[in-house]
Amino acid sequence: MIHPRVRARLLARESLPGMAQALGNLDGWLLRDGAHWLVTRHEGRITTSRIGTDHSQVVAAQAAWNEPTPSGSGTYCSPLPGGALAISGREAVIVQERDGTVRWEHSHGDWQHAPGAGGACTPDPGGRVLLATMAGPLGDDGLSRGDICRALDLATGELLAEHVLPSFSAMYAFQQFPDARAEVLLTASMGQDGTHCLLVTHTAAGLDVRAAGTAEEPYVGLGTDGVVVSQDVGGGYLCRTAGRPRRRHRRGRRDSPRRVGTRRLHTGIRRREADPGRGG
Repeated sequence: MIHPRVRARLLARESLPGMAQALGNLDGWLLRDGAHWLVTRHEGRITTSRIGTDHSQVVAAQAAWNEPTPSGSGTYCSPLPGGALAISGREAVIVQERDGTVRWEHSHGDWQHAPGAGGACTPDPGGRVLLATMAGPLGDDGLSRGDICRALDLATGELLAEHVLPSFSAMYAFQQFPDARAEVLLTASMGQDGTHCLLVTHTAAGLDVRAAGTAEEPYVGLGTDGVVVSQDVGGGYLCRTAGRPRRRHRRGRRDSPRRVGTRRLHTGIRRREADPGRGG
């Protein structure tokens, strides 16, 4: 695919300490409540920055909390409705208010033999439930039966539902869809054991978890316009696909979303506007 080269005009800039590290974290760029968020860590502080829609500025709102772990590693953070923050650690999920007070803490088991594993958390699109992944129980043989995803009441921390995942000892990341649909995208990276991409929905009956994409072309990301990003594992390319993620029918047939082309993904903290009238 050939794209015309154009110059970009700088509209706004922002200084955000810790951004270089954030771009390598699973919670660095988040899609929550229809907005993009940047989560940075610097000198023992966690800062959430909501990217604004006003082109004259980069960041529309910010809040900061003290890092609960000395090194700042092993945590996954997510902004919450009302300005609070959820922090998923190796042994607990914590919700902190805007002033730093702890609303509640939910303890869970640790990945004792998997130092690279890590949980994730996100509010459901309705803003009443916190979805969180964590280590699951071990079987009699000492092997994991799978990590678990729990639905916790966002106000009280009460356990509402849980589901055993097909992944184990994984590194997790949640993304919401920009159109506020009820499901969220969960990716579970297991290194050489592959990656699971799952759609998670909390309902009155519990947690519904189903695969997104296929083993050869898992869905690994979301676009602001509602498209999903699939990755061809064998060929190593990324593809943008229009429409909702595939649903499996009773006889095994899948809906095939319309492929709209490949794209190179860019991130940055400078807001630029393309000027089509000037060649590159």
